[in-house]
This record gives sequence, structure tokens and C-alpha cells, in this order.
Amino acid sequence: MNYARGMTEPKLRGRRPGEPDTRAGVLQAALELFAERGYDRSSVREVARRSGVDPSLVLHYFGSKDGLFGAVMGLALTGRGELGLDSCPVDGLGERLVEIYLGVWESPRSAPVALAMLRSAATNEQAAAVLREIVTQRLFDPVVDRLDGDRVRLRVQLAGSQLIGLAMARYVVRISPLADQGIDELVSLVGPSVQRYLTGDLSGSEVVR
Repeated sequence: MNYARGMTEPKLRGRRPGEPDTRAGVLQAALELFAERGYDRSSVREVARRSGVDPSLVLHYFGSKDGLFGAVMGLALTGRGELGLDSCPVDGLGERLVEIYLGVWESPRSAPVALAMLRSAATNEQAAAVLREIVTQRLFDPVVDRLDGDRVRLRVQLAGSQLIGLAMARYVVRISPLADQGIDELVSLVGPSVQRYLTGDLSGSEVVR
């Protein structure tokens, strides 16, 4: 007797209410895929296949590939627990932000995806937009209300550009000796520059000529 007759191929699972690990499983599959292929060569369909769910469920959770990518990168920060920005003195925000940002790049869990994101951002506007969102909103939004003075948006963007440039030079281009410096030393060297962008004089009068 042919038991295969009448059998249908198993379908990928759609929404699975009551399974709290489903969303986490999708994120883990996406993290691995983005780290392996980068942004451009990854797809929602492949993430769904790897996590054993229907693509519609991935879109239900995250809305789009951009939303999924942003959520994966968000893990790099939220997975680090309390960032300590609310309790950090305003005059110490520069060093604290550099410390948090470099911690993302040094973490074995988040570094591969962060590197894939930075490389993709150089050639893909969608990936670049996600990178800007991660740096400006997830890192700097918690401190915006604590910044006094004018041109707050410009201050945040200048500080963000400092961090993105640091990551590009250290982790992508690997400029020496920058790539070989310890984290504590980089925090003490770069932190004051970020601090100046956040709270210092932007008129140029502090610049030594």
C-alpha cells in the first residue's frame, strides 16, 4: 500500500499565538542571516524559512525588511541591559555614549551584524537609513531632552557622525594604530570630542588654530 498517496507537503507555520519564543526565533534567524549575507542579499522569505514560519508572520511582527533589520540591530543595545544614560551626568555623556557604542562592536553577538550593517550602508540607502536610526534614535534620543542650548538636532548628528566614522576606521578599514587601541583609551580620547558636540561651543571659538 502506498501511504504517500494523498499526502500533502507540510506547510510553513503561520501565526503561532501562545508561543512567546516565536518572535525571538525569527530575530535570531535574521541576526544570523544578516551577519552571513549582509543587508542586500538577505530577504524576509529566507528569514522565515530558517525560523520555520510563514513570511507573513515575519511581516506581522516587523512590518518590513527594514523593520526587521532595525529590530535585529536594536538587540545590540537593548540586549546590553540598562544603558545608564538617564543617571549619567550631562558632562559625562560623551564618554558614556562612546563606551556603549564600542561595546556593541566588541560584543561577539552583535559585532557581526553591526559590521554587515556598516558595510551595507556604504552602498544601500535603506541600510544607511537604518544605521542613522540606530545611532541617532536609540543612542541619542534618551539624552536629547537633557541638552540645553540651540541646534540640538545638529549636535546629535555631529556626535553620531563621530561614532560612525570611528566604527568605519576601526572595524572596517582597520586603520592602525586606531584598530589596535584598547577600549578604555578610545573612550577617554574620543569621549571629549563627542561631549563637545553635545554641550560645547559650536561657533568655532574653542578650536585652536
